Amino acid sequence: MFEMLATSFYAELLENGMLLCFGASWPASVYKTWRTKKTEAKSLLFLWLVLIGYCCGTAAKVAICIGGEFQPVIVLYIVNTVLVAADLGLVMFYRRRAGVTAGSTAPAETRA
Repeated sequence: MFEMLATSFYAELLENGMLLCFGASWPASVYKTWRTKKTEAKSLLFLWLVLIGYCCGTAAKVAICIGGEFQPVIVLYIVNTVLVAADLGLVMFYRRRAGVTAGSTAPAETRA
């Protein structure tokens, strides 16, 4: 029993560490996108996949909470999900504003 509790504790500790590390980078990414309004180096596919991953992780934690075991790590999932969604929204907004079409990262007037 003790080994199972210890394993669960370390697993949750490592999960929290992963989410904190990832979460530390998203505010910088959102700020850079907002400040520079440049999206050429951003991949929409990557952002969508990360967002879907965070939504799945959040849903899994919600299911555990519904089962009666609250896990505070859900807060990190929600914060990261919101930050990734904000970055994705900014990228889509600035690309649309610059006239970038789907599948391209260059403005419409610069493509041949």
